[in-house]
Amino acid sequence: MTLRLWRDRFWIGAVLWTLFLITNVIFDAGAQNTEFARNGVMSFQIWEPYLWEGSSAALTLSLIPLVLRVDQIFPLGSLAPTRYIALHFIGSAIFSLMHTGGMVLIREITYAAIGGDYSFGSWPWGVFNEILYEYSKDWRGYLTILVYAYAFRIILEHYQGRGTAKSEAPKEQAAQKITVKTRSGEIYINPADIDYIEAAGNYLSLHIGDNDYLTRSSLKAISARLPETFKQVHRSYIVNTDQIVSTTPTGSGDKILTLTSGSTVPMSRRFKVGGWEKCLKKRI
Repeated sequence: MTLRLWRDRFWIGAVLWTLFLITNVIFDAGAQNTEFARNGVMSFQIWEPYLWEGSSAALTLSLIPLVLRVDQIFPLGSLAPTRYIALHFIGSAIFSLMHTGGMVLIREITYAAIGGDYSFGSWPWGVFNEILYEYSKDWRGYLTILVYAYAFRIILEHYQGRGTAKSEAPKEQAAQKITVKTRSGEIYINPADIDYIEAAGNYLSLHIGDNDYLTRSSLKAISARLPETFKQVHRSYIVNTDQIVSTTPTGSGDKILTLTSGSTVPMSRRFKVGGWEKCLKKRI
């Protein structure tokens, strides 16, 4: 049995991240209240640490898809090490500014609604110091999201390996198919059944209907084993052109490809894959 990629993976990840952040809010806010009580600090009400931690967690949760999207576009190994580090340094800075700005806005609105006042620091140096302080925490949070994402993919591969039966396909039949190694053996996939292939770090996700098969490879390596009907349409995607039913321009020169399965795949204007569009017009 395999996971249904964009449904099961998304919801499992969303639930796990939500539980993780809620747990952090409860324990961190509780620890702050305990510390205030121990030191005799009476200037804060018991709900305030929960607002502070909750607003931070809410923004973190909302920004996780953006971090994962950056990793999807520029997976590990897609850039030279220095460029990859520079990319994520900039990404972590933007993440921190969005996280800080969003949580301060939530706090300002909440305090204003109850007639209170929230101060993030005196302008300009107090605010600047607070932003630096938040970044000192946020870059670790950004890195944690990436590490957890890659760990999650490894766990998914292990799950797939345990849940997929080994194929008993004859050798001559297997030779015409793509062999995917799992922890429990090998399975043989008919390329014609594949809707599209997506790069995910050091792995590839082979999408077949609602199913997804993870294998350790690269787009360049697997493209040599695919029929001519498969074209690379994006730096992270190869699509089976026989599965395309429509194309939708995005206005920037890029397109969105819709497949027979209902899945959509981005097509970059940088990839010229002419020829199949004429065949598509004939089919529809």
